[in-house]
Amino acid sequence: MMKPLMNFMFALVMVFILHHTSSAADTTPGGGAKTVLDYGAKGNALDDDTAAIQAALDQESEIVFPAGRYRVKGQLFVRPQAKEDEFDGVRLVGRGNARIVTEAKNGVVIRVDRRHVTFEHLVFLHRGSNYGGAGSATIQAGPQAHGLTLRDCRFYRNYSSFFGPLPEGSDDAIRNAASSLFGSDPNRKLVQDVTITGCLFSGQNRPLYLNGIENLSISGNRFLECGWDAIRLRALIRKVLITDNHFRHVGVLAPPGDTADFIDTHFSGEELIISGNIMESSSCMGLDLKNSSPKLGRTSRIIVANNLIRGVRGYGMVVADMTDQGPSATSLLIQGNQVSECGTPGSDSGVIVLRTGVRNCLVTGNLIYGNRGRGIFLLTPEGSTTGSVSICQNLVYNNGRADENNSRYGLVIGPLARNVLVSGNQFYNDPDAPNPEQIRGIVVGDPGTQDA
Repeated sequence: MMKPLMNFMFALVMVFILHHTSSAADTTPGGGAKTVLDYGAKGNALDDDTAAIQAALDQESEIVFPAGRYRVKGQLFVRPQAKEDEFDGVRLVGRGNARIVTEAKNGVVIRVDRRHVTFEHLVFLHRGSNYGGAGSATIQAGPQAHGLTLRDCRFYRNYSSFFGPLPEGSDDAIRNAASSLFGSDPNRKLVQDVTITGCLFSGQNRPLYLNGIENLSISGNRFLECGWDAIRLRALIRKVLITDNHFRHVGVLAPPGDTADFIDTHFSGEELIISGNIMESSSCMGLDLKNSSPKLGRTSRIIVANNLIRGVRGYGMVVADMTDQGPSATSLLIQGNQVSECGTPGSDSGVIVLRTGVRNCLVTGNLIYGNRGRGIFLLTPEGSTTGSVSICQNLVYNNGRADENNSRYGLVIGPLARNVLVSGNQFYNDPDAPNPEQIRGIVVGDPGTQDA
């Protein structure tokens, strides 16, 4: 009696194990989908697989790249669906170590003109020298690329990993290009809902060069060894969240003073939130946040919160309205950031710099220490004003340079600043901590006239 019962129990256990094993297999990336090998790709790093991959893109909604090295010498297109009611999602997913080796020079490798396209678990390697040629990109979003997602991919070399739909150029040129792509009211017809998460960008000039997007999320990525800016936001980007990314060694090609920042913007959207990022080692600035011209609109809200910024040659963070015409940002919050080891020679150097017409700003709860420049600086060049600023509950110590007395201040309020509230801050020098060079807490007016 016991033996049949044991056999029955053993059979039940085996059925349970087999069922869950098959279920797990079905949930692996690309389980059950056709692969590019089915369309003639070789994946041997020798044969050109461009035509085979394009054939798969034209036929399948899910395309698997098994482990291998897929050589792409031409350009690939993710085209719009043939019929309006046709399912419009496409998923490109890698298994194992699937590498797409690109060779296109000064051009786009993959152009996306379809909605709900996802790149997942793929490695893109540009063959040739690091950083690629100017204007070349691995992926470009076309005007119909709503719902585009880059997830857990790795991008090596090339000029850029991802371009927005608009070209570089002057404000008028961008506006004209936007009108031709999106219609007479481009602000209402931008590319919607772009997500970039869990990716690695290494050895590229400007990994993300973005414009013409509404609802952009950049989270959990790593940016390493960038030639110039890691993230560059330009015209017609409306709502952006940049959070939990790690930036390291940015601006390795840029000469001193050139733009080479963790994040560089001419932002003109509704919301820009930069939070929870780790930013280490930049040859120019940490965050360079500039409003755009009135022709492309003005920023409504900027939040910079809980970031670590360290080892920047220039400003740790600069916020500016570059035109000083009309209304500026309706709200600007700089809160809970830790900024250290930043600064460069120059009488106007600073760590957190508000300049050229910034208004309606709260700077609170930041830890600013051990920098080679002023802690907080309200810089107001001739012909501009900065006002309606509250600086509260910050800890600012050991900032400045021994060979430059004009830099050795915790807070400098420029002569054209208006309506500034300073409350509850601590400014001091700690002789037991690195860089004990801060000799004065607050200076109002032109620091060059102060008796240090």
